[in-house]
Amino acid sequence: MPTELEQMTGSGGTIKVGGRTLLLRQLTLGDYGQIQSWLRQRLPRPYQVAAQAIADLEPLRTLDPEFYAESRKSILLAAYDDAKKGDGVGADAVQIDQALNSPEGIAFILWLVARKNHADLTLENIESWLASEDIKSVKKALDNLTMFSTPDKSHEELLNPLAARSPEVMPEAMHPTSPTT
Repeated sequence: MPTELEQMTGSGGTIKVGGRTLLLRQLTLGDYGQIQSWLRQRLPRPYQVAAQAIADLEPLRTLDPEFYAESRKSILLAAYDDAKKGDGVGADAVQIDQALNSPEGIAFILWLVARKNHADLTLENIESWLASEDIKSVKKALDNLTMFSTPDKSHEELLNPLAARSPEVMPEAMHPTSPTT
């Protein structure tokens, strides 16, 4: 765990990957936005999935119109619920966790925290270096350095840190019921 000085300065430590030692920085708010965008590009889009499911139901439209209408309604409601999940990503915590813990997700996060100190570093470099590494040990080292994945925080909390804070630990001006908000 970083100390307060490490957090204030954004220090993240070092990690050795592909025979190269990388100096890391803590994830910034902009990095979290990049992660959210990355997730949106890779995870299923609820309304596209719903459109395909409704298209698959089309043969039933004339055979059983009532069943078709109810099924269509259920699919659209499920898509609406899914679209609200994951802080707008449209996926639940399990899907987000799987994406972030995949080799592609680990490479992306590692690139985000290393690129600030290594201007020549590309995502493709990281991906090729990770191909010859023990991905689990890299992930564990990365988690310890970036605090991205911790036992007491879900990825949803990390993607939307203010939403996860209880009112007791929030400054008065940040309370949802505060007259200044």
